[in-house]
Amino acid sequence: MTSDDKLSRLVAQLYEASMDETQWGTVAEEVIAAFDAPSMLLAVCDTATGAAQVSAATANMTEARIRTWNEYYHKVDLYLALGPKVGASNILLGQEWIPQDVWLNSEIYRDYARHVDMCHFLGSWIQVRGSTACALGIHRPERAAAFDDQASRRAAAFVPHLQRALQMKLRLEEVSLERDRAQALVDRMDCGVMVVDRNSRILSANRYAEEVLAAGACLVSHHGHLLAASLSPTANRMLRHMIRASVDVMTDPAIAPGGSLTLPRDGGPPIAIQIAPFRWRSGSLLPMASAAIVFIRDLGRRLVGGATFQALFGLTAAEGAVATALVEGMSIDEIAALHGVSRNTVRTQLSSVKAKTGTGRQGELIALLARIVPSAS
Repeated sequence: MTSDDKLSRLVAQLYEASMDETQWGTVAEEVIAAFDAPSMLLAVCDTATGAAQVSAATANMTEARIRTWNEYYHKVDLYLALGPKVGASNILLGQEWIPQDVWLNSEIYRDYARHVDMCHFLGSWIQVRGSTACALGIHRPERAAAFDDQASRRAAAFVPHLQRALQMKLRLEEVSLERDRAQALVDRMDCGVMVVDRNSRILSANRYAEEVLAAGACLVSHHGHLLAASLSPTANRMLRHMIRASVDVMTDPAIAPGGSLTLPRDGGPPIAIQIAPFRWRSGSLLPMASAAIVFIRDLGRRLVGGATFQALFGLTAAEGAVATALVEGMSIDEIAALHGVSRNTVRTQLSSVKAKTGTGRQGELIALLARIVPSAS
């Protein structure tokens, strides 16, 4: 395989790794193959704090050696210190910047680098975004030939691709974090939320919705499609019609979108369902698509736990319990009997809740709390 072929393979592997964290080990192996070197290290650096951490390395860098470099040796790494001075994406050919006798007598070489055959150096300082940069180091042992101008030219062709791959990796990590945060928020909602396509195929479901589907009392997932559990032709026809209308209204505004219905169940209150139009993207590179969002409320399930109101308004556990009982329609006497306390105790707690929520009257408080609870109508 020619040097150009090896470089092409390396570039292709870079973009694979930008989307799959597990592929960076393969990138390290492709780097040493392309540059005829036994050692490579890629470190993420924070220029604001001076912190640095190895993100990819060859097998000579054991976990213990990576740990000691992260904790200490990056601080005395002569080539790492040179990076910002050489400039972003410029190629650093070791012998041109640090005399060999200076390197061989340095602390990092004597105590660290010589044990892993890091003598001759080729690298670059890569600006990723803001204070985030990456340092690339490719190494050969003392007994081998130093890197030459040809290796430097290959590195100059490779580094721009590495920079773009690192920027892609960072952005994808941010998107993944945003998605995880959004999912965590949806999972904390006191109603079921599902996104379905025009054929009722379930695209996404929060924890509440998954619990409803698992119970199988009113709604089920049949081969990945949303159905009424009773298999009632009427119920399923209405469900499918509302879903399709919610999707079709995106292209035909004359259609009446979505709607509401309740699904009965044996031995308990029904499930209330609301369906509305929704725009959905299944992947960051895919266009937005028309879908329907399905809100599900189990009318026999406590609407909002006290913890929700505690988190929102800084209530105590007892105050949160009072707020929950109020929004569920209980009176002062009923709340006192439920918790085994006096009416005066409940009134004191209620006064504290009103103060913390900025409401003056009990009716105003209940209206505020009711707006937090998803509507079932």
